[in-house]
Amino acid sequence: MVQRLLFSGSRKIYLILLISLLSACTHRQIPVTAHPQPDKAVLNDVGKSWYAARFSLNWEKGQEPNWYLGTLLAGEVISPLLEQYTQQLICWRVHRRAVHDQTGHVFSFIFYSSKASAVSIYQQLQSNQLLAQLKKDQLLLKVSYDPLAINLGATLADTSDAAWPESVRKNLAFFYDGGKSNVAGSGAKDEAGYSGE
Repeated sequence: MVQRLLFSGSRKIYLILLISLLSACTHRQIPVTAHPQPDKAVLNDVGKSWYAARFSLNWEKGQEPNWYLGTLLAGEVISPLLEQYTQQLICWRVHRRAVHDQTGHVFSFIFYSSKASAVSIYQQLQSNQLLAQLKKDQLLLKVSYDPLAINLGATLADTSDAAWPESVRKNLAFFYDGGKSNVAGSGAKDEAGYSGE
């Protein structure tokens, strides 16, 4: 009897309308996460450029490259620099290659900063005890540094392909870096494999 009263013709329509109205009032809020935007002062290219320290690693003929050395350099040499220079390094990345050519096996630390920061970073690398030990053990052949006097890339977009759209060229460095908000924990690539510069 109760079912017949609740679900009779006109009451059935009213019940459907009531349920529709009540469900229309409820909706799920999707949380919006804010993506940190680079500070405009950070994007000011004046007095900044791309610099790099390149670590040439020993690679015995007929052997696999010593990929673990890249991880060692990233964790024990580069990571402390990133922590110390968090505010000065606008963008950074590491790159590795191992090709049987004149360049060979190289791990590179590439960063965008002022010349003063680059000088300080280069000096710290030159006095790094782990690098000295790796040289002594003949695992590290040499460390080369991009010249400070030559402007190799004055804007963030200078390391991007000129054929790419301007918006991609301007933002690619932040994509590689993972964003300024996480400088000390981003940018380091795993040992999954890159070849070529």
